[in-house]
Amino acid sequence: MDILFGELLKLFAEEVLLFLVCLFCIIVGAKRSLTAFLQEEKNRNEDVQVMTVSANMAVAAPIVGSISLLIFFFYFSLLQFIMSSSMIAVSTIALVFSIQPLCGFLPPRRVDVPCVGLVSVASVAAVALAVTVVSTWVLTNNWILLNVVDVAIVIWMLCYIRLSNLNVATLLLGGLLIYDIFWVFYSEKLFKKNVMVTVAEKQASNPVASVAIQAGFQLPHLDLPGKFIVVGILSGNISLLGLGDVVLPGLMLCFVKRFDHLRSSTKNATAETCSYFSVGLLGYSVGLYSSFLSSVLFHVAQPALLYLVPFSLLPIILLAISRREFNDIWHGQISMKALTPFTV
Repeated sequence: MDILFGELLKLFAEEVLLFLVCLFCIIVGAKRSLTAFLQEEKNRNEDVQVMTVSANMAVAAPIVGSISLLIFFFYFSLLQFIMSSSMIAVSTIALVFSIQPLCGFLPPRRVDVPCVGLVSVASVAAVALAVTVVSTWVLTNNWILLNVVDVAIVIWMLCYIRLSNLNVATLLLGGLLIYDIFWVFYSEKLFKKNVMVTVAEKQASNPVASVAIQAGFQLPHLDLPGKFIVVGILSGNISLLGLGDVVLPGLMLCFVKRFDHLRSSTKNATAETCSYFSVGLLGYSVGLYSSFLSSVLFHVAQPALLYLVPFSLLPIILLAISRREFNDIWHGQISMKALTPFTV
């Protein structure tokens, strides 16, 4: 029995860690997204840089994704320097955004930074820590630091990309589910290789490698942000999960988190303990577990959205139908005017 338990632990240790990281990203991202939304409601006259996904954008997403995937598949060697440099910049910005709220304990004073001006101590600390993490990742290609960067990017995207209703969420997730299934299961028949897996496993040239060579040492190639990587301590296996498998369902869960708040503000829903967010998060957890289980049992790459989309979307739809609120959540029609004051 102990031997069997040990073997199971080796098989699922990486998946358990990935599972916890994904849930952490969605829970924190949804909370940050709601907080940002409520702050925008209080300051409606201020310009806020948020991208709201339209129905047309949702329909076009699989096409744009397929074109981008093929470009990376055929021309990765030509684009790798640009990609790695761009991802370093994006990673730093996302880390600053994610770390800054954690620096709230620092003194609320400002310091004069050359060429920038007066900046809060919290902002300076967040930038310094972000630059340190990203620099160490670039120099070492450490998978733990890569995952830290990935977590920051996911939280950042969940806060600044919005779905306005369940209709758009269904179009986006449904289209990308077909995209995921095709490129994982059928691309090898057309291109002699699994396009999705090949692109996911590629490493990019290090953008500071030439400087390092002049200094007398070599730097490793980089696993770029865009996937979570977990190396098993017990088994030595490597588990991968694309950020899209967290961001895409996460965007829908962020929407229902905001919908839950608006609903509780406009209706007498305080007696109900089952929120759309909790139901969707539970479904996402079951779907994520199912995708990991299938990957371990069949020893082949699985399109995670095949499990995540139905398990996370259908419970929300069924709950909305049972409450006779399907039209509300499908069109996102709860009135903003009825929003009550709320402090986070």
